[in-house]
Amino acid sequence: MMLNVSDYSRELQHRVGSVRQVVIYANSILPATLFMGMIGLMVSSATGEVDPIKVFSSAVDNPILLVVTLLFIAFAQVTTNILNNVVPPAYAMMD
Repeated sequence: MMLNVSDYSRELQHRVGSVRQVVIYANSILPATLFMGMIGLMVSSATGEVDPIKVFSSAVDNPILLVVTLLFIAFAQVTTNILNNVVPPAYAMMD
């Protein structure tokens, strides 16, 4: 995500200094990344398992809820990867 920041911010109209840009992106992306990493660390240390599918399978007894949860995770992965992998090549083709 950090590698593609220049693609997202190149249409910025007013000039923002590079130091201020680093501060803005560090304050917005870094806390979310650290928070998600801490959740993964806490879950893996609490369960002793690092595979999220095995954790959900053992934690959720209802198969319908398990399928819905795993579909939600798959949807989140697809939407994140579309944003990160489609926008930069689209900008490259526009040039």
